[in-house]
Amino acid sequence: MKLIYKILSIAAILLTPVAPAGFFGIAVYRSLSDVNQVLALIVAICSAVGFESVGIFAGHTMLDAYRQERYEVAGLSAVLLAWYVGLGSWELEGIAQVMILIAPAGYVLGGINDALETSNKQATEENKLILQMKQERQLAQIEASKQVKIAELHAQQNVAPVVAPQRNTQQNSNREAILQLHQSGIKQADIARQLGVHPSTVTRTLQNNRVSAD
Repeated sequence: MKLIYKILSIAAILLTPVAPAGFFGIAVYRSLSDVNQVLALIVAICSAVGFESVGIFAGHTMLDAYRQERYEVAGLSAVLLAWYVGLGSWELEGIAQVMILIAPAGYVLGGINDALETSNKQATEENKLILQMKQERQLAQIEASKQVKIAELHAQQNVAPVVAPQRNTQQNSNREAILQLHQSGIKQADIARQLGVHPSTVTRTLQNNRVSAD
């Protein structure tokens, strides 16, 4: 469907001006044919092409300027387009006047179609950009979450070696205290009560000390 609209838009711009351009060229040729037919033909062709080029250019410039919110340029282009229609209508008669009035509609519709295509392309690009930003944001969130988990693992790994020496240091301190109190003749139950440890810990410490001494 878009291809059909594109073809119709091009046809409206290129084919619609053919009739008024032909009528205008014929009028120019007739006015100069009495002087020199070859010269009249050349001037007629150039006049027809130039006349319709003004209409096409004025119509497209008007729409482009309006889309860009340059209203002064759009207004000037509209005046030139109206001048083109008025001059053609004044010079031509009959069906030629009808065609000169239809021609601007082809220019304007072609320009509107181009404007719609440009707007659709911009909307598509904006949607792609928004989708890309969302994907990048999601990837950034996933990466941030991954970094947090990695940091937590590193923190756990770094804490473990610190806790172990503290526990070993406490065990060594209890061992030394148990041995000193035992050498002082204090009973194992009293040693456990004073140090706040289980009696089995006192017994096991003394046994290990005997094994080491042997």
